[in-house]
Amino acid sequence: MPRTKKRPFCGNRYTGPLKIPKLSEVDKTDCDSNPAKTASYRKVFEHLQCVPNVEYDNNELTGYRIIDIANLCNFLQLFPCPNLLCDSRQGLKVISEKKVGIASEIRFVCNECAEQYSLQSSNKVADSKVFDVNERFQWSIFGIGRHHTQAQKFCGLMNLPPPVSETTWRKGSQRIHFATKVVSYISKRNAGKERQTSPGPSETVASFDGTWQRKGFQSKNGVVTCLSVSDKTCKVLDSETLTNYCGVCSTRRKKYKSDEEFNQWFVTHKDTCSRNHFGSAGAMEPAGVLNIYSRSEEKHDLQYTGYLGDGDSKSFSQISTLDPPIYPGKEIRKLECCGHVQKRMGRRLTDKITHCKNKSYQHNGKTYNGIGGIGKLTKKAVWRIQGHYGAAIRNNSGNLAAMKTAVWAIWNHRGDRHDACGTWCPATKGDFEKAKKNLLPEYVLQEIKPVFEFLASDELLSKCLHGGTQNNNESFHHIIWNLCPKEVFVGRRRLEIAVNTATVLFNDGECASSAFLRQLGIVPGRYCLTMMKSRDTGRITAAERSENESVKQKRQKTQGKNKENDNDDIYLPGGH
Repeated sequence: MPRTKKRPFCGNRYTGPLKIPKLSEVDKTDCDSNPAKTASYRKVFEHLQCVPNVEYDNNELTGYRIIDIANLCNFLQLFPCPNLLCDSRQGLKVISEKKVGIASEIRFVCNECAEQYSLQSSNKVADSKVFDVNERFQWSIFGIGRHHTQAQKFCGLMNLPPPVSETTWRKGSQRIHFATKVVSYISKRNAGKERQTSPGPSETVASFDGTWQRKGFQSKNGVVTCLSVSDKTCKVLDSETLTNYCGVCSTRRKKYKSDEEFNQWFVTHKDTCSRNHFGSAGAMEPAGVLNIYSRSEEKHDLQYTGYLGDGDSKSFSQISTLDPPIYPGKEIRKLECCGHVQKRMGRRLTDKITHCKNKSYQHNGKTYNGIGGIGKLTKKAVWRIQGHYGAAIRNNSGNLAAMKTAVWAIWNHRGDRHDACGTWCPATKGDFEKAKKNLLPEYVLQEIKPVFEFLASDELLSKCLHGGTQNNNESFHHIIWNLCPKEVFVGRRRLEIAVNTATVLFNDGECASSAFLRQLGIVPGRYCLTMMKSRDTGRITAAERSENESVKQKRQKTQGKNKENDNDDIYLPGGH
Protein backbone atom coordinates (compact mmCIF):
# COMPACT_ATOMS: atom_id res chain seq x y z
CA MET A 1 0.00 0.00 0.00
CA PRO A 2 1.47 3.41 -0.91
CA ARG A 3 2.66 5.53 1.94
CA THR A 4 0.36 8.34 2.93
CA LYS A 5 1.91 11.77 2.42
CA LYS A 6 1.90 13.69 5.68
CA ARG A 7 1.68 17.44 6.00
CA PRO A 8 4.23 18.82 8.46
CA PHE A 9 2.68 20.30 11.56
CA CYS A 10 4.85 22.22 14.00
CA GLY A 11 2.98 22.79 17.23
CA ASN A 12 -0.39 23.04 18.83
CA ARG A 13 -2.64 25.56 17.15
CA TYR A 14 -4.60 26.33 20.29
CA THR A 15 -1.93 27.90 22.44
CA GLY A 16 -1.90 30.40 25.25
CA PRO A 17 0.74 32.19 27.28
CA LEU A 18 2.81 30.10 29.65
CA LYS A 19 1.69 30.99 33.15
CA ILE A 20 4.48 30.97 35.71
CA PRO A 21 3.04 30.15 39.15
CA LYS A 22 3.64 32.35 42.13
CA LEU A 23 6.27 31.20 44.56
CA SER A 24 3.61 30.70 47.22
CA GLU A 25 1.76 28.30 44.89
CA VAL A 26 4.72 25.94 44.46
CA ASP A 27 4.14 22.72 46.35
CA LYS A 28 7.20 21.69 48.35
CA THR A 29 6.84 18.11 47.11
CA ASP A 30 5.57 18.93 43.64
CA CYS A 31 8.93 18.89 41.88
CA ASP A 32 9.06 15.93 39.50
CA SER A 33 8.22 13.72 42.49
CA ASN A 34 11.66 14.41 43.94
CA PRO A 35 11.60 16.41 47.19
CA ALA A 36 15.39 16.73 47.06
CA LYS A 37 15.03 19.19 44.19
CA THR A 38 12.57 21.43 45.96
CA ALA A 39 15.08 24.13 46.93
CA SER A 40 16.44 24.36 43.38
CA TYR A 41 13.00 24.57 41.83
CA ARG A 42 11.80 27.18 44.31
CA LYS A 43 14.87 29.27 43.56
CA VAL A 44 14.16 29.05 39.84
CA PHE A 45 10.48 29.97 40.26
CA GLU A 46 11.56 32.99 42.29
CA HIS A 47 14.06 33.96 39.61
CA LEU A 48 11.46 33.61 36.83
CA GLN A 49 9.21 36.09 38.63
CA CYS A 50 12.02 38.58 39.23
CA VAL A 51 13.16 38.86 35.58
CA PRO A 52 11.05 41.75 34.27
CA ASN A 53 9.01 41.79 31.07
CA VAL A 54 10.70 44.76 29.45
CA GLU A 55 8.75 46.96 27.04
CA TYR A 56 10.92 48.61 24.42
CA ASP A 57 10.75 52.04 22.91
CA ASN A 58 10.99 51.96 19.13
CA ASN A 59 13.71 54.61 19.27
CA GLU A 60 15.78 52.73 21.84
CA LEU A 61 18.89 50.99 20.57
CA THR A 62 18.94 47.42 21.84
CA GLY A 63 20.08 43.98 20.83
CA TYR A 64 23.32 42.87 19.18
CA ARG A 65 25.06 44.00 16.00
CA ILE A 66 27.81 42.41 13.95
CA ILE A 67 30.49 45.08 13.67
CA ASP A 68 34.06 45.07 12.36
CA ILE A 69 36.17 45.52 15.49
CA ALA A 70 38.80 47.51 13.57
CA ASN A 71 36.21 50.15 12.67
CA LEU A 72 35.15 50.37 16.32
CA CYS A 73 38.75 50.82 17.53
CA ASN A 74 39.53 53.45 14.92
CA PHE A 75 36.39 55.32 15.88
CA LEU A 76 37.23 55.28 19.60
CA GLN A 77 40.70 56.66 18.89
CA LEU A 78 39.06 59.91 17.78
CA PHE A 79 37.85 60.65 21.32
CA PRO A 80 40.02 62.30 23.97
CA CYS A 81 40.79 60.77 27.34
CA PRO A 82 37.74 60.86 29.67
CA ASN A 83 40.04 61.92 32.55
CA LEU A 84 39.27 65.62 33.23
CA LEU A 85 42.79 66.22 34.48
CA CYS A 86 44.31 64.98 31.25
CA ASP A 87 44.87 67.45 28.41
CA SER A 88 45.62 64.77 25.83
CA ARG A 89 44.03 65.22 22.43
CA GLN A 90 45.63 62.16 20.91
CA GLY A 91 42.75 59.81 21.69
CA LEU A 92 42.78 56.32 23.18
CA LYS A 93 44.91 53.45 22.00
CA VAL A 94 43.92 49.78 22.05
CA ILE A 95 46.37 47.71 24.09
CA SER A 96 44.66 44.33 24.44
CA GLU A 97 41.61 42.23 23.73
CA LYS A 98 40.44 39.36 25.90
CA LYS A 99 38.17 36.97 23.99
CA VAL A 100 35.73 34.62 25.72
CA GLY A 101 33.86 32.84 22.98
CA ILE A 102 32.27 35.45 20.75
CA ALA A 103 32.37 38.01 23.59
CA SER A 104 35.31 40.39 23.97
CA GLU A 105 36.72 42.77 26.53
CA ILE A 106 38.84 45.49 24.86
CA ARG A 107 41.23 47.60 26.93
CA PHE A 108 42.24 51.13 25.95
CA VAL A 109 45.00 53.38 27.35
CA CYS A 110 45.63 57.09 27.19
CA ASN A 111 49.07 57.91 25.80
CA GLU A 112 49.33 61.00 28.00
CA CYS A 113 48.12 59.97 31.50
CA ALA A 114 48.31 56.17 31.04
CA GLU A 115 44.75 55.82 32.34
CA GLN A 116 43.19 52.53 31.23
CA TYR A 117 39.60 51.88 30.20
CA SER A 118 37.75 48.74 29.14
CA LEU A 119 34.77 47.98 26.90
CA GLN A 120 32.82 44.71 27.07
CA SER A 121 30.97 43.63 23.93
CA SER A 122 28.34 41.92 26.08
CA ASN A 123 27.02 42.10 29.61
CA LYS A 124 27.36 39.13 31.91
CA VAL A 125 24.44 37.09 33.12
CA ALA A 126 23.29 38.15 36.58
CA ASP A 127 25.18 36.42 39.40
CA SER A 128 27.36 34.64 36.87
CA LYS A 129 30.67 34.95 35.05
CA VAL A 130 29.03 33.84 31.80
CA PHE A 131 28.63 36.40 29.04
CA ASP A 132 25.07 36.94 27.87
CA VAL A 133 26.00 36.65 24.18
CA ASN A 134 27.75 33.27 24.62
CA GLU A 135 24.80 31.79 26.51
CA ARG A 136 22.35 33.18 23.98
CA PHE A 137 24.48 31.95 21.08
CA GLN A 138 24.54 28.39 22.43
CA TRP A 139 20.79 28.46 23.04
CA SER A 140 20.26 29.71 19.48
CA ILE A 141 22.41 26.93 18.03
CA PHE A 142 20.35 24.38 19.95
CA GLY A 143 17.18 26.15 18.80
CA ILE A 144 17.99 25.46 15.14
CA GLY A 145 18.95 21.86 15.83
CA ARG A 146 22.71 22.20 15.60
CA HIS A 147 25.71 21.53 17.81
CA HIS A 148 29.18 22.80 18.75
CA THR A 149 30.78 21.71 15.48
CA GLN A 150 28.29 23.72 13.41
CA ALA A 151 28.75 26.69 15.77
CA GLN A 152 32.50 26.62 15.04
CA LYS A 153 31.91 26.56 11.30
CA PHE A 154 29.40 29.38 11.46
CA CYS A 155 31.79 31.58 13.42
CA GLY A 156 34.62 30.78 11.01
CA LEU A 157 32.59 31.61 7.91
CA MET A 158 31.39 34.86 9.51
CA ASN A 159 34.98 35.75 10.54
CA LEU A 160 33.89 35.77 14.17
CA PRO A 161 36.02 34.49 17.07
CA PRO A 162 35.40 30.78 17.72
CA PRO A 163 32.75 29.83 20.28
CA VAL A 164 33.64 28.71 23.76
CA SER A 165 35.59 25.47 24.18
CA GLU A 166 33.84 22.12 24.28
CA THR A 167 34.32 21.93 28.06
CA THR A 168 32.65 25.30 28.58
CA TRP A 169 30.02 24.34 26.02
CA ARG A 170 29.14 21.26 28.07
CA LYS A 171 28.77 23.41 31.18
CA GLY A 172 26.45 25.68 29.22
CA SER A 173 24.47 22.61 28.17
CA GLN A 174 23.95 21.74 31.82
CA ARG A 175 22.52 25.20 32.55
CA ILE A 176 20.30 25.09 29.46
CA HIS A 177 19.18 21.57 30.34
CA PHE A 178 18.09 22.64 33.79
CA ALA A 179 16.31 25.71 32.38
CA THR A 180 14.34 23.69 29.83
CA LYS A 181 13.52 21.03 32.41
CA VAL A 182 11.98 23.51 34.81
CA VAL A 183 9.98 25.48 32.22
CA SER A 184 8.68 22.31 30.52
CA TYR A 185 7.70 20.97 33.94
CA ILE A 186 5.53 24.06 34.47
CA SER A 187 4.02 23.67 31.00
CA LYS A 188 3.14 20.01 31.54
CA ARG A 189 1.73 20.76 34.97
CA ASN A 190 -0.55 23.44 33.49
CA ALA A 191 -1.63 20.98 30.78
CA GLY A 192 -2.47 18.41 33.46
CA LYS A 193 -4.61 20.91 35.37
CA GLU A 194 -6.69 21.47 32.24
CA ARG A 195 -7.62 17.77 32.24
CA GLN A 196 -8.66 17.64 35.90
CA THR A 197 -12.43 17.45 36.32
CA SER A 198 -12.68 16.79 40.06
CA PRO A 199 -10.74 17.54 43.26
CA GLY A 200 -9.51 13.93 43.46
CA PRO A 201 -7.81 11.80 40.79
CA SER A 202 -9.54 12.46 37.46
CA GLU A 203 -9.90 9.86 34.74
CA THR A 204 -8.82 10.88 31.25
CA VAL A 205 -7.81 9.50 27.87
CA ALA A 206 -4.18 9.86 26.83
CA SER A 207 -2.37 9.07 23.62
CA PHE A 208 0.94 7.19 23.88
CA ASP A 209 3.56 6.71 21.21
CA GLY A 210 7.28 6.10 20.93
CA THR A 211 9.87 7.57 18.60
CA TRP A 212 13.48 6.58 18.03
CA GLN A 213 16.56 8.29 16.67
CA ARG A 214 17.34 5.37 14.35
CA LYS A 215 15.19 2.96 12.38
CA GLY A 216 14.86 -0.77 12.81
CA PHE A 217 14.95 -0.85 16.62
CA GLN A 218 18.73 -0.32 16.54
CA SER A 219 18.59 3.11 18.15
CA LYS A 220 20.34 3.88 21.40
CA ASN A 221 17.98 6.81 22.09
CA GLY A 222 14.20 6.80 22.27
CA VAL A 223 11.40 9.06 23.50
CA VAL A 224 7.96 8.02 24.73
CA THR A 225 5.31 10.73 24.64
CA CYS A 226 1.98 11.08 26.42
CA LEU A 227 -0.53 13.61 25.08
CA SER A 228 -4.04 14.47 26.15
CA VAL A 229 -6.84 13.57 23.75
CA SER A 230 -9.28 16.36 23.01
CA ASP A 231 -11.09 17.98 20.11
CA LYS A 232 -9.00 21.15 20.33
CA THR A 233 -6.41 21.38 23.08
CA CYS A 234 -4.20 18.32 22.72
CA LYS A 235 -1.16 18.99 24.87
CA VAL A 236 1.86 17.14 26.15
CA LEU A 237 1.20 15.72 29.60
CA ASP A 238 4.40 13.77 30.08
CA SER A 239 7.37 12.29 28.26
CA GLU A 240 10.20 9.89 28.98
CA THR A 241 13.62 10.04 27.34
CA LEU A 242 15.43 6.70 27.37
CA THR A 243 18.94 5.74 26.33
CA ASN A 244 20.93 2.54 26.69
CA TYR A 245 24.26 4.26 26.02
CA CYS A 246 26.64 6.30 28.16
CA GLY A 247 29.73 7.77 26.53
CA VAL A 248 31.72 7.83 29.77
CA CYS A 249 30.92 4.19 30.51
CA SER A 250 31.86 3.20 26.97
CA THR A 251 35.26 4.88 27.32
CA ARG A 252 35.93 3.31 30.69
CA ARG A 253 34.98 -0.14 29.41
CA LYS A 254 37.85 0.10 26.95
CA LYS A 255 40.23 1.35 29.63
CA TYR A 256 39.57 -1.30 32.29
CA LYS A 257 40.42 -4.84 31.28
CA SER A 258 38.36 -6.62 33.94
CA ASP A 259 34.76 -6.26 35.08
CA GLU A 260 35.93 -5.93 38.66
CA GLU A 261 37.90 -2.77 37.91
CA PHE A 262 35.01 -1.31 35.96
CA ASN A 263 32.49 -2.07 38.72
CA GLN A 264 34.71 -0.38 41.30
CA TRP A 265 34.84 2.74 39.15
CA PHE A 266 31.10 2.59 38.32
CA VAL A 267 30.18 3.04 41.99
CA THR A 268 31.47 6.64 41.77
CA HIS A 269 29.84 7.21 38.37
CA LYS A 270 26.44 5.63 39.00
CA ASP A 271 24.65 8.83 40.05
CA THR A 272 25.74 10.75 36.92
CA CYS A 273 25.46 7.92 34.38
CA SER A 274 23.43 8.85 31.30
CA ARG A 275 22.15 5.34 30.74
CA ASN A 276 18.65 4.87 32.16
CA HIS A 277 17.47 1.89 30.10
CA PHE A 278 18.87 -1.63 30.16
CA GLY A 279 17.47 -3.56 27.26
CA SER A 280 16.75 -3.35 23.56
CA ALA A 281 15.44 -0.33 21.70
CA GLY A 282 12.15 -2.14 21.14
CA ALA A 283 11.66 -2.40 24.90
CA MET A 284 11.97 1.36 25.37
CA GLU A 285 8.33 2.13 24.60
CA PRO A 286 6.85 -0.32 27.16
CA ALA A 287 9.36 0.86 29.78
CA GLY A 288 8.60 4.51 29.08
CA VAL A 289 4.84 4.01 29.19
CA LEU A 290 5.17 2.17 32.51
CA ASN A 291 7.20 5.05 34.00
CA ILE A 292 4.65 7.60 32.80
CA TYR A 293 1.74 5.61 34.25
CA SER A 294 3.50 5.08 37.58
CA ARG A 295 3.79 8.84 38.21
CA SER A 296 0.52 10.02 36.64
CA GLU A 297 -1.36 10.48 39.93
CA GLU A 298 1.57 11.98 41.80
CA LYS A 299 2.46 14.38 38.99
CA HIS A 300 -0.93 15.43 37.60
CA ASP A 301 -3.52 13.80 39.86
CA LEU A 302 -4.75 12.05 36.70
CA GLN A 303 -5.55 8.44 35.87
CA TYR A 304 -4.99 7.46 32.24
CA THR A 305 -7.89 4.99 32.07
CA GLY A 306 -8.12 5.39 28.30
CA TYR A 307 -5.02 4.20 26.40
CA LEU A 308 -4.92 5.46 22.83
CA GLY A 309 -2.21 3.69 20.90
CA ASP A 310 -1.41 2.01 17.63
CA GLY A 311 -1.89 -1.67 16.84
CA ASP A 312 1.29 -2.68 18.66
CA SER A 313 -0.27 -3.63 21.97
CA LYS A 314 2.99 -4.61 23.70
CA SER A 315 2.95 -1.49 25.88
CA PHE A 316 -0.75 -1.78 26.65
CA SER A 317 -0.44 -5.47 27.54
CA GLN A 318 2.24 -4.63 30.07
CA ILE A 319 0.14 -1.90 31.68
CA SER A 320 -3.14 -3.81 31.73
CA THR A 321 -1.68 -7.02 33.20
CA LEU A 322 0.28 -5.54 36.08
CA ASP A 323 -0.21 -7.15 39.46
CA PRO A 324 -1.05 -5.20 41.55
CA PRO A 325 -2.78 -2.92 39.03
CA ILE A 326 -1.66 0.68 38.62
CA TYR A 327 -5.15 2.00 39.39
CA PRO A 328 -6.83 -0.41 41.85
CA GLY A 329 -10.44 -1.02 40.91
CA LYS A 330 -10.11 0.81 37.58
CA GLU A 331 -9.96 -0.78 34.14
CA ILE A 332 -7.65 0.67 31.48
CA ARG A 333 -9.45 0.67 28.15
CA LYS A 334 -7.55 0.13 24.90
CA LEU A 335 -8.49 2.64 22.23
CA GLU A 336 -7.30 2.46 18.65
CA CYS A 337 -5.79 5.26 16.59
CA CYS A 338 -8.27 5.85 13.78
CA GLY A 339 -5.44 6.63 11.38
CA HIS A 340 -3.73 3.29 12.02
CA VAL A 341 -7.02 1.41 11.77
CA GLN A 342 -7.72 3.14 8.47
CA LYS A 343 -4.37 1.94 7.11
CA ARG A 344 -5.29 -1.62 8.01
CA MET A 345 -8.00 -1.55 5.36
CA GLY A 346 -5.51 -0.69 2.63
CA ARG A 347 -2.94 -3.16 3.88
CA ARG A 348 -5.40 -6.04 4.19
CA LEU A 349 -6.83 -5.41 0.72
CA THR A 350 -3.31 -5.34 -0.73
CA ASP A 351 -2.49 -8.61 1.05
CA LYS A 352 -5.72 -10.11 -0.28
CA ILE A 353 -4.72 -9.19 -3.86
CA THR A 354 -1.35 -10.90 -3.36
CA HIS A 355 -2.95 -13.97 -1.77
CA CYS A 356 -5.44 -14.44 -4.61
CA LYS A 357 -3.16 -13.67 -7.56
CA ASN A 358 -2.91 -17.35 -8.56
CA LYS A 359 -6.61 -18.11 -8.18
CA SER A 360 -9.00 -18.42 -11.14
CA TYR A 361 -12.58 -17.15 -11.17
CA GLN A 362 -15.54 -17.57 -13.53
CA HIS A 363 -17.55 -14.46 -14.26
CA ASN A 364 -20.05 -13.89 -17.11
CA GLY A 365 -18.72 -16.95 -18.92
CA LYS A 366 -15.10 -15.81 -18.78
CA THR A 367 -12.13 -16.90 -16.67
CA TYR A 368 -10.21 -14.32 -14.66
CA ASN A 369 -6.95 -14.70 -12.75
CA GLY A 370 -6.67 -12.92 -9.42
CA ILE A 371 -8.73 -10.05 -8.06
CA GLY A 372 -6.32 -7.21 -8.87
CA GLY A 373 -5.95 -5.18 -12.02
CA ILE A 374 -8.07 -3.18 -14.43
CA GLY A 375 -11.79 -3.76 -13.94
CA LYS A 376 -11.14 -5.33 -10.56
CA LEU A 377 -9.30 -4.12 -7.45
CA THR A 378 -6.78 -1.54 -8.63
CA LYS A 379 -4.37 0.48 -6.49
CA LYS A 380 -6.60 3.51 -6.95
CA ALA A 381 -9.66 1.55 -5.80
CA VAL A 382 -7.76 0.36 -2.71
CA TRP A 383 -6.80 3.82 -1.49
CA ARG A 384 -10.32 5.11 -2.21
CA ILE A 385 -11.86 2.33 -0.14
CA GLN A 386 -9.32 3.05 2.58
CA GLY A 387 -10.23 6.76 2.52
CA HIS A 388 -13.95 6.05 2.69
CA TYR A 389 -13.34 3.63 5.56
CA GLY A 390 -11.46 6.31 7.53
CA ALA A 391 -14.22 8.83 6.84
CA ALA A 392 -16.86 6.35 8.01
CA ILE A 393 -15.07 6.06 11.36
CA ARG A 394 -14.42 9.76 11.90
CA ASN A 395 -17.83 11.01 10.72
CA ASN A 396 -19.71 8.68 13.05
CA SER A 397 -17.67 8.97 16.23
CA GLY A 398 -19.72 8.10 19.29
CA ASN A 399 -22.30 6.08 17.31
CA LEU A 400 -21.33 2.43 16.84
CA ALA A 401 -24.42 1.44 14.81
CA ALA A 402 -24.04 4.33 12.36
CA MET A 403 -20.30 3.65 12.05
CA LYS A 404 -20.88 0.01 11.22
CA THR A 405 -23.58 0.87 8.68
CA ALA A 406 -21.27 3.40 7.01
CA VAL A 407 -18.45 0.83 6.73
CA TRP A 408 -20.68 -1.80 5.11
CA ALA A 409 -22.07 0.89 2.80
CA ILE A 410 -18.61 1.01 1.19
CA TRP A 411 -18.77 -2.69 0.36
CA ASN A 412 -22.38 -2.45 -0.84
CA HIS A 413 -21.50 0.58 -2.96
CA ARG A 414 -19.02 -1.52 -4.96
CA GLY A 415 -21.83 -4.00 -5.58
CA ASP A 416 -24.23 -1.32 -6.96
CA ARG A 417 -26.24 -1.10 -3.74
CA HIS A 418 -26.45 2.53 -2.59
CA ASP A 419 -29.12 2.53 0.12
CA ALA A 420 -26.77 3.63 2.92
CA CYS A 421 -24.14 5.52 0.90
CA GLY A 422 -22.94 8.90 2.07
CA THR A 423 -22.46 12.16 0.22
CA TRP A 424 -19.31 10.76 -1.40
CA CYS A 425 -21.45 8.48 -3.58
CA PRO A 426 -22.63 9.96 -6.93
CA ALA A 427 -25.84 7.93 -6.64
CA THR A 428 -27.00 10.11 -3.73
CA LYS A 429 -27.01 13.00 -6.20
CA GLY A 430 -28.91 11.02 -8.84
CA ASP A 431 -25.89 10.20 -11.01
CA PHE A 432 -26.26 6.40 -11.13
CA GLU A 433 -24.17 6.06 -14.28
CA LYS A 434 -21.12 7.57 -12.58
CA ALA A 435 -21.66 5.37 -9.52
CA LYS A 436 -21.46 2.26 -11.72
CA LYS A 437 -17.92 3.12 -12.81
CA ASN A 438 -16.59 1.95 -9.44
CA LEU A 439 -18.36 -1.42 -9.36
CA LEU A 440 -16.42 -4.61 -8.59
CA PRO A 441 -17.23 -8.10 -9.89
CA GLU A 442 -19.12 -10.32 -7.48
CA TYR A 443 -16.20 -12.72 -7.01
CA VAL A 444 -13.98 -9.81 -5.94
CA LEU A 445 -16.61 -8.64 -3.45
CA GLN A 446 -16.83 -12.11 -1.93
CA GLU A 447 -13.07 -12.35 -1.56
CA ILE A 448 -12.77 -9.01 0.24
CA LYS A 449 -15.89 -9.54 2.37
CA PRO A 450 -13.89 -11.17 5.24
CA VAL A 451 -11.75 -8.02 5.38
CA PHE A 452 -14.85 -5.92 5.92
CA GLU A 453 -16.23 -8.40 8.44
CA PHE A 454 -13.12 -8.04 10.58
CA LEU A 455 -12.69 -4.28 10.18
CA ALA A 456 -16.41 -3.67 10.80
CA SER A 457 -16.57 -5.85 13.91
CA ASP A 458 -18.08 -4.37 17.06
CA GLU A 459 -14.91 -5.18 19.01
CA LEU A 460 -12.69 -3.08 16.72
CA LEU A 461 -15.08 -0.21 15.96
CA SER A 462 -15.95 0.22 19.63
CA LYS A 463 -12.30 1.15 20.18
CA CYS A 464 -12.59 3.87 17.52
CA LEU A 465 -15.69 5.63 18.83
CA HIS A 466 -13.54 8.45 20.23
CA GLY A 467 -12.56 9.47 16.68
CA GLY A 468 -9.04 10.40 17.75
CA THR A 469 -5.67 9.72 16.18
CA GLN A 470 -2.01 9.84 17.12
CA ASN A 471 -1.34 12.66 14.68
CA ASN A 472 -0.62 15.00 17.57
CA ASN A 473 2.06 12.61 18.85
CA GLU A 474 3.60 12.52 15.40
CA SER A 475 3.52 16.32 15.24
CA PHE A 476 5.26 16.51 18.60
CA HIS A 477 7.90 14.03 17.39
CA HIS A 478 8.41 16.19 14.32
CA ILE A 479 9.33 19.16 16.52
CA ILE A 480 11.69 17.06 18.64
CA TRP A 481 13.71 15.81 15.69
CA ASN A 482 13.79 19.28 14.14
CA LEU A 483 15.49 20.50 17.31
CA CYS A 484 17.73 17.43 17.44
CA PRO A 485 18.18 16.02 13.90
CA LYS A 486 18.43 12.27 13.60
CA GLU A 487 21.53 12.26 11.41
CA VAL A 488 23.80 13.24 14.34
CA PHE A 489 24.05 10.99 17.40
CA VAL A 490 23.57 12.83 20.68
CA GLY A 491 23.67 12.05 24.36
CA ARG A 492 20.75 11.93 26.72
CA ARG A 493 21.15 15.51 27.96
CA ARG A 494 21.08 17.00 24.47
CA LEU A 495 18.02 14.94 23.56
CA GLU A 496 16.23 15.96 26.76
CA ILE A 497 16.89 19.62 25.92
CA ALA A 498 15.14 19.06 22.58
CA VAL A 499 12.22 17.19 24.19
CA ASN A 500 11.73 19.85 26.89
CA THR A 501 11.92 22.67 24.36
CA ALA A 502 9.49 20.90 22.02
CA THR A 503 7.07 20.44 24.92
CA VAL A 504 6.81 24.18 25.55
CA LEU A 505 6.63 24.99 21.83
CA PHE A 506 3.83 22.47 21.31
CA ASN A 507 1.83 23.34 24.42
CA ASP A 508 2.22 27.09 24.62
CA GLY A 509 3.72 28.36 21.38
CA GLU A 510 6.97 30.04 20.40
CA CYS A 511 6.48 33.07 22.66
CA ALA A 512 6.48 30.82 25.72
CA SER A 513 10.05 29.75 24.94
CA SER A 514 11.21 33.19 26.12
CA ALA A 515 10.83 31.70 29.62
CA PHE A 516 13.94 29.61 28.90
CA LEU A 517 16.02 32.75 28.43
CA ARG A 518 14.52 34.37 31.50
CA GLN A 519 15.39 31.35 33.59
CA LEU A 520 18.96 31.64 32.32
CA GLY A 521 18.97 35.23 33.56
CA ILE A 522 18.78 36.71 30.05
CA VAL A 523 16.23 39.31 28.98
CA PRO A 524 14.91 38.04 25.60
CA GLY A 525 14.98 41.42 23.86
CA ARG A 526 12.83 43.21 21.33
CA TYR A 527 13.91 41.35 18.20
CA CYS A 528 13.72 37.96 19.90
CA LEU A 529 10.15 38.54 21.09
CA THR A 530 9.14 39.98 17.72
CA MET A 531 10.40 36.84 15.97
CA MET A 532 8.55 34.57 18.39
CA LYS A 533 5.29 36.46 18.01
CA SER A 534 5.64 36.43 14.23
CA ARG A 535 6.15 32.66 14.15
CA ASP A 536 3.13 32.06 16.39
CA THR A 537 0.97 34.32 14.26
CA GLY A 538 2.14 32.64 11.06
CA ARG A 539 1.45 29.16 12.41
CA ILE A 540 -2.06 30.04 13.55
CA THR A 541 -2.82 31.77 10.26
CA ALA A 542 -1.63 28.74 8.29
CA ALA A 543 -3.74 26.41 10.48
CA GLU A 544 -6.85 28.50 9.95
CA ARG A 545 -6.22 28.66 6.20
CA SER A 546 -5.80 24.87 6.03
CA GLU A 547 -9.31 24.47 7.49
CA ASN A 548 -10.85 26.34 4.58
CA GLU A 549 -13.07 23.98 2.58
CA SER A 550 -11.54 24.86 -0.80
CA VAL A 551 -8.02 24.31 0.55
CA LYS A 552 -9.10 20.95 1.98
CA GLN A 553 -10.46 19.80 -1.37
CA LYS A 554 -7.32 20.88 -3.19
CA ARG A 555 -5.18 19.08 -0.62
CA GLN A 556 -7.22 15.88 -0.97
CA LYS A 557 -6.76 15.92 -4.75
CA THR A 558 -3.02 16.39 -4.35
CA GLN A 559 -2.80 13.55 -1.85
CA GLY A 560 -4.71 11.30 -4.22
CA LYS A 561 -2.25 11.97 -7.05
CA ASN A 562 0.69 11.38 -4.75
CA LYS A 563 -0.73 8.02 -3.67
CA GLU A 564 -1.12 6.93 -7.28
CA ASN A 565 2.50 7.76 -8.08
CA ASP A 566 4.07 6.60 -4.81
CA ASN A 567 5.51 3.08 -4.87
CA ASP A 568 7.26 3.36 -1.49
CA ASP A 569 6.03 0.58 0.78
CA ILE A 570 8.33 1.17 3.75
CA TYR A 571 5.82 2.79 6.12
CA LEU A 572 3.25 0.14 6.92
CA PRO A 573 0.36 0.36 9.36
CA GLY A 574 1.10 -0.98 12.82
CA GLY A 575 -0.78 -3.79 14.41
CA HIS A 576 -2.67 -6.61 12.87
